[in-house]
Amino acid sequence: MIRNEREYRITRSQVRLLTETLAATDTTTRPADVAPLLWQAQHDALQSQISDLQEQLAEYDALREGMFPSLTTSSLSELPTALVKARIAAGISQRELADRLGIKEQQVQRYEANSYAGASLSRLQQVVDALGVQIEKELFLPVKRLTPAWLRTRLRRLGIDRNLQNRLLSAEDAEILDAPATTAASLEPTIQRITSLMDRVFEVPATTLLAGLAPTIPTLRAAEVRFKAPANATERSLRAYTRYAHYLARLVTLATPATPCERPPVDARTLRATIEARYGAVSLDTILSYAWDTGVPVLPLRDPGAFHAACFYVNGRWVIVLKQRTLLAARWENDTAHELGHIADPTTTTNDDHVDLIENPFLLRSHPREEYAIRFAATLFFGGQEELLATECVERAHNKVELLKGVVPDIATKHHVSPDHLANYLAFRLAPQGINWWGAATNLQQARDNPYGLALHHLNRHLDTTKLSSEDRDLLANALSEPTL
Repeated sequence: MIRNEREYRITRSQVRLLTETLAATDTTTRPADVAPLLWQAQHDALQSQISDLQEQLAEYDALREGMFPSLTTSSLSELPTALVKARIAAGISQRELADRLGIKEQQVQRYEANSYAGASLSRLQQVVDALGVQIEKELFLPVKRLTPAWLRTRLRRLGIDRNLQNRLLSAEDAEILDAPATTAASLEPTIQRITSLMDRVFEVPATTLLAGLAPTIPTLRAAEVRFKAPANATERSLRAYTRYAHYLARLVTLATPATPCERPPVDARTLRATIEARYGAVSLDTILSYAWDTGVPVLPLRDPGAFHAACFYVNGRWVIVLKQRTLLAARWENDTAHELGHIADPTTTTNDDHVDLIENPFLLRSHPREEYAIRFAATLFFGGQEELLATECVERAHNKVELLKGVVPDIATKHHVSPDHLANYLAFRLAPQGINWWGAATNLQQARDNPYGLALHHLNRHLDTTKLSSEDRDLLANALSEPTL
């Protein structure tokens, strides 16, 4: 919602810039290394953002022009939004309202930005009097009773799908929401717990969850998080799960020893030599050991959708989040190495979060930091010989793509490298030529042991949940419980 002229001007400028960007996209040929569905998803996301901002501009214009002679609210929780709209409709600036209340303009700005969270009823009454608006007696009577189905819908509108709801809610609250005959009295404690959870994890106040017309979750450092979204992903679900994962990462930093964070060496060959010297051959187990020993916690999750790997800077430490449902070890190994590459990248700062959302990060090379992380992981597994190995595979296959699948295992065995990673790297090298070899590369992957269980074992070795509140302890325990696949 736009609250003042400055926000109005900024929003109008954003619409202009986004419209120009969209127009440029429409007249630009899709890069060969960007999938058509991803290109269309980026276009649709821009159009959706423009539409949302245009609606906010239209609402602000309508309020200023007196097109709303009266405003109706259905409960006390809707009052803060109604007061902001009433101030705009009355032509009263935030500074003028502050003068009438005898407080600083910044305080009014904070009140409105936080939906008057923390303001007493007496203060709200003072605002009502200062604006000269009239509240009917029926204002605080809800026009409809809250129901479990309605609450579930509100959560979905925030991008919190049923799977994530099951991770967030206690078994008791989930049972109440699913009961066919839940009464208003039995629902009230559940509503209180859910609103508290939404505020704590997602920074969504009760007024937004229960009364906002279009509830949204604030973006996590929007300028720094680099979403590489699959075509079937939605912005809201990505934002919700990223917020959730970031909160879990924060809990991990609080519940594990505060080992000083040591960034990996810039050269992956140095890292490979370090891992081999300390732990033995490069594997998921040894990579995880290195990460934990250098103060980088690794949090494994097994939920569907959203991203596959991420790294966040939380409480002075880097945290890697791995989220895979596959048992293919190479996927887990590559994702861990990829995120270590982001941390090792000298251009990465503590203001940067990286969220890798696509099925395989090799598919996207448009950003220099992404290219760096891809090369870093390949060098870690092949010791800098990846190009020579790729060339040998192509020569042995006589430049015939259909023969590569039979060649890769032999070359991998000859050079004592993993056929899984060699197949992935070949698919990466072939992609810019318009050759999609990912299906064949996937067929060469091996399910070795239980990568999720191994990553969870490393986490549990360091985890002390007694340092967390009971609510956060339950939330983390539920996040780490393995779903039925």
